[in-house]
Amino acid sequence: MRRIGPVALGALLPVIFAFAGRAATVYVSLTGSATFPYDTPAKATPTPNTAYATAAAGDTIQFLDAGPYNGAGAVVLQMNTAAKSNILVDSSAPGGSVLQNTGGLYTMLITGMNGIRIRNLVFNGGGSCAASCETAIQLQNTSRSTIENCTMKNYNRIGVY
Repeated sequence: MRRIGPVALGALLPVIFAFAGRAATVYVSLTGSATFPYDTPAKATPTPNTAYATAAAGDTIQFLDAGPYNGAGAVVLQMNTAAKSNILVDSSAPGGSVLQNTGGLYTMLITGMNGIRIRNLVFNGGGSCAASCETAIQLQNTSRSTIENCTMKNYNRIGVY
């Protein structure tokens, strides 16, 4: 067995750490091909929860168009894995991407995660759920979360709870 000397190991460390710290971008678009791993705008998924399921800690979930994005169930985007903390959810669409609640209490539900950043999104509780939409973003057992440049409209109770 050949030993790696201190000089050779020292030369490898910067390469090892360069790859270990890379964050990925998972794209969301209504016009993407929905091709896993959704790592280019052309391969984007149309489903926010699919983007979250694909993302890892430190990744970015990037919305590319205005939407609207509707949830298949009661929540448009549900994030609930502590191991996936420090995710950025962002929109590059002019005016932000619309997350449209279609019948649930929350449009975005974040549970047990830390360091989540949410930017440039529009949360809309109006439409078909006008009577039941209560909260745009529900944070449960979450710390160090940041919400920047977001709009919350047509909710019965609270924007962020």
